Order: sequence, then C-alpha cells, then structure tokens
Amino acid sequence: MTGRPRVSLSGGWLVLWDEFHRDRYTGPLRTSLERWTGAEWAPDEARPLVTLGRVLTYPGLGRRRQPWPAESSLYRVRVDAPGYHALYPPDEPPDLQEQTPEEYADEFDAAVDAREFVVPHYDDLNPPADEERQRPERLRLVPAVAFGYPPGTRVIRGLVRRPGGTGIAGALVQARTPDRNRYGDWYERTVTDPGGRFRLALRWRGRVTGSDVLRPPFEVFTVGAYQAPRRAGSVEVRLDRSAGQPGGTEPDPYVIEIGD
Repeated sequence: MTGRPRVSLSGGWLVLWDEFHRDRYTGPLRTSLERWTGAEWAPDEARPLVTLGRVLTYPGLGRRRQPWPAESSLYRVRVDAPGYHALYPPDEPPDLQEQTPEEYADEFDAAVDAREFVVPHYDDLNPPADEERQRPERLRLVPAVAFGYPPGTRVIRGLVRRPGGTGIAGALVQARTPDRNRYGDWYERTVTDPGGRFRLALRWRGRVTGSDVLRPPFEVFTVGAYQAPRRAGSVEVRLDRSAGQPGGTEPDPYVIEIGD
C-alpha cells in the first residue's frame, strides 16, 4: 500500500551575505527565533538549518494540525555573527526591485532589530499555494565596530550622536562613490555600537582635486549616518596621505550629528 506523500517545507530562506567580502557568509552563527502570539513575541524552539549555499531556513516551520487557528504565523529572527551586524530592514521589498544603497539608507530605520517573515500553515493535504511560499531574501551582514579588518585596510572611526552628545545606537554609516564614471560604483557600510561609535573601511578612491594620480596627496569622502527616514547627518572626511594617514592607520575620530 502506498502511503500519503508527506509535505515538508521550510520557512525563512535568508541568504547570509557578507557585505565586506561581497560573498556569502561562511563563518560561525547564532540565531534566535520568536513567534507573534497576537499579544506578544514568544520564543520558538524550531531549529535552524544553514544550507551548503549559506541560506538560513527553518524546515517544517509552518506545519500544523487542523483545525488551524489562523492561516499563517508571523516570525522574527535575529542573527549574531562575530564581528558583524545584521542589516535587518530588507533592501528587496516584495513590490520593488533591489534598492540602491542611497534608497536603502533613506528608508533605513535603526529601530528594526530583527527580520520578520510570514509562514503559511500547511499539512500533507493542504500545501501552501506557490504565491504564499516565501522567496529567498538577502540578510546582509556588515562589519561592526569589532570587525577584524585585514592589515593595510584604510579605516576611519567616529561617533554618531545627537546634538546634546548622546550616542545613537544602531545607526547605518555609509560612504558612497563621489562619481560612478570616474571612481567606480562602490560603497562601504557599517552600523554603530550601543554607544554610537563606528569604524568604517574606505578601500576605494575618494574625490580628488587636480590631476587624478595613482596616489593623490588628498582624498575626500562624504560619510553619512542614518537613524530613521528623514533623520540623517553627514561629515566630510579629508584624508591626507602626507600626514601619516594612509593604509591601515585610523585618523582622529569624526563626529556626525543627527538632530530631531
């Protein structure tokens, strides 16, 4: 006698992306999963699986016995990778193409501290429709303050704060190419620690004046900090090669203020 086929699906499908190395993240990982009960977030004991392709998922997460109390459940996951910080606000909205770094920064919200996803309920007789199944999303991991930059990496450090001096935790800090045609299409990102401090790599060419030589004496970068939509600030960073600031040295800290 042939048994009934067993349906097993996974929830989550987060592609772990190492923003600094521009490749899938292959290091150690810790996760925590919670489910929305309708009144509060409660810990969920579902066990994660990280595939060989470095995709984080939860096998069988939506399986339920009928009668179902609801058609789906809302979950949220947090990811902890040593030296990294996860960018939880997704940059691939369901109704849009992948956002540019500028678009993402403008919509960034530091209050979003987990990645949420909806999982449809199902059983062997009632698998979810194709349009209900979650599509893979990138979960970008950017260097945190404690990130071990390779020797020789040009790094700046600083503080993102309110005008009164209080540091802003979880702010996105970003440097962007001054001219795509002249300097290439590059960007660098990091996130501030609980005290508002940051360390940001500047591996690419900044804005130069005069002749565009291979090793210009000065380079200028605009570094922006983003806490929430319409709450941002920036600072102009001028790196002077003759002042002993090339390579892996870190100049005096820069301060970026974000007002109310």
